[in-house]
Amino acid sequence: LLRPEGHYDGTRIDLRLDTPATALDTDASVVRTPSGEVPYDRVVIATGSRPKRLFTVAGDPLPNVRTSTYCRALRERAASAASAVVVGTGFIGLEVAATLCRAGLDVATVGFYPLPLDRSIGPVIAQMLRDLHLENGVAMHAGCTVASVEEKDGQFRVHLSSGVELEADMALAGIGAQPNVEWLEGSGVEVGDGIPVDAWGRTNV
Repeated sequence: LLRPEGHYDGTRIDLRLDTPATALDTDASVVRTPSGEVPYDRVVIATGSRPKRLFTVAGDPLPNVRTSTYCRALRERAASAASAVVVGTGFIGLEVAATLCRAGLDVATVGFYPLPLDRSIGPVIAQMLRDLHLENGVAMHAGCTVASVEEKDGQFRVHLSSGVELEADMALAGIGAQPNVEWLEGSGVEVGDGIPVDAWGRTNV
C-alpha cells in the first residue's frame, strides 16, 4: 500500500477500489464499471499489465515469478530444492536464476534469443552478462523455446524445441508482461502491444 486506508477521505479524489473498468465510451465520455458509469472530462489510461502465461501443466499455468504470492512460495520451495529451470532470460528471469544459483541450486535458463537482454542492453554487455552467469554455474539454453512441460510427484521435465530435456525440482516462468487493454475494445482507442501515444502521452482519440 502506498497510502493508508482512508488517505483520500475528504479530498477531491473519489477512490473506488474493487471496481474494474469494463469499457470506455469516448462518445459519452464515461468509463463503464460493474457498478455504473463514471463520467470524465479527461481520462488517464493506466491499467498496467499482467504476467504472460506459459502453457499449462496438469491444467494449471506454469507459475510466473512476477506475482508476489508465488515469489514467497518460491523462497520456501527453494529451501528444499536442488535444481530449477527458469524460462525467460530477461531481467526477472536472470535475477531469479542468479539468486537460486547463489542459494546452491543447479539452475538452467531457457531463452528465445541467442543472448540475454540483447535487445535492451546491446550485444556487448549481453555477452558479458551471459558469460557472468555461465561462470557462476548457470546452464544457459539460448535460441530455443519450451515445447512442453511435464510434472509428476513434484518433479518437472521441460522439453525444449532444440530437443533437449531438462529435469528439475522447480520450474518457473519470467517471460514478460501483457498489457491490460482488452477493456478498451470498441472504444476507438488504438491498441496493440500496449497503447500507442504521441510525445505528450495522448492516444489517437
